[in-house]
Amino acid sequence: MYPVKEKFLDYVKFERKLAENTIYSYDSDIEEFFNFINMEKSKKIDEISEEDIWNFVIELNHKENSNRSIARKLSSLRTYFKFLLKIEQ
Repeated sequence: MYPVKEKFLDYVKFERKLAENTIYSYDSDIEEFFNFINMEKSKKIDEISEEDIWNFVIELNHKENSNRSIARKLSSLRTYFKFLLKIEQ
């Protein structure tokens, strides 16, 4: 489970009004990223770097994810991290 998961899912459902399939994909993508981060090293969310994200992309390429899937996963992460910045204010 990733930090503030329920708040994020409520945000994309009620404020962004995204479709259920999109919400499911966002949730799955973010879970996959945090599982990857925790396999590499146990990091706090504020310790995640751009390098960690690039390493995740490299791993996705090794798993033969399509470019479209990788782009969607990056979009999910972008939305999640923007949400974290929004609630931090």
